[in-house]
Amino acid sequence: MKYRTSYGFTLIELIVVIVIIGMLFGILIPTITDSHVNSHRVNCLNNQTEIALGCINYESAHGELPGWRQTLANGREVSWTVMLLPYLEYNKAWEILSAELPNQKEIDAVSSLSIGMLKCRSSRIKKKEEIWMSYIVNCGKMDAEFTAVNPINPTGHVADNEPKNGVFFDHVETETKITLDFISKQNGTGCTLLTSETLQAGTWNEKPRENLIGFCFPDSSFPNQRRDICTGKDAPMVPVFINHCLKGDSKIVHGRINGLGEYRFARPASYHSGIIIASFCDRSVRVISEKIEPEIFQRLMFSDTTPIDPQKIE
Repeated sequence: MKYRTSYGFTLIELIVVIVIIGMLFGILIPTITDSHVNSHRVNCLNNQTEIALGCINYESAHGELPGWRQTLANGREVSWTVMLLPYLEYNKAWEILSAELPNQKEIDAVSSLSIGMLKCRSSRIKKKEEIWMSYIVNCGKMDAEFTAVNPINPTGHVADNEPKNGVFFDHVETETKITLDFISKQNGTGCTLLTSETLQAGTWNEKPRENLIGFCFPDSSFPNQRRDICTGKDAPMVPVFINHCLKGDSKIVHGRINGLGEYRFARPASYHSGIIIASFCDRSVRVISEKIEPEIFQRLMFSDTTPIDPQKIE
């Protein structure tokens, strides 16, 4: 009698194969996820390295760092992002925006450009929002009030001319000039923040507002700057938190509170777990823990404080 040989799997063998495959997936998926997360961090680090280099090259060419907003020779009011365009290799865009006789058709085309260097892959920016940015600059003490424009203060700004109070200043309202040499002689370029990630920035090409393109240190001497960044309620002290109250920000779109006509300032924040990535005035780019003491972080924003132990940053 001939017996038919069976080449199929028994139930036990099938279960063993499934278990082994499951174990392999369990091993591989965290590795793939970690690789994905790390690639986002590297992308963000590289972007801020290039932006920091652009700032340094601008300072070398002009004898000062750009303002968070300033006016071009043709009268156009622009943000630091536009001022850095030629230093980020967007020369044609700069030529169009700074032309003595602007061509509106060309300006509209340029204004829709997506500048990859200004976006972190982890920011989850939608395709229709490609002109939004992932990075903001250190504006030091807050110039703009929380409440909007009013007849007494038509610009909504309170100028603060002291260089010690930040790095990027309003060059429309003030004449403050900030140089890397000044920062180096004060707190030191390696202990003074230049840029940071954010989840609430504005677009690179819109009329600049400090709350959409910078992170600031609230000045409690101004009543309108005493509001908590999360609740909007008055507070005696409003420290700069990292990744703080993100779940409570669901109604805030790039610094704007929907329907309330108010603004809350963008702040250092990211989707990287527990950290942000920030650049310093010496062009270094470092990871900063969200657990950093707010007072330490604020000292990193001002250029005239005592140098900070690097171990307290990370």
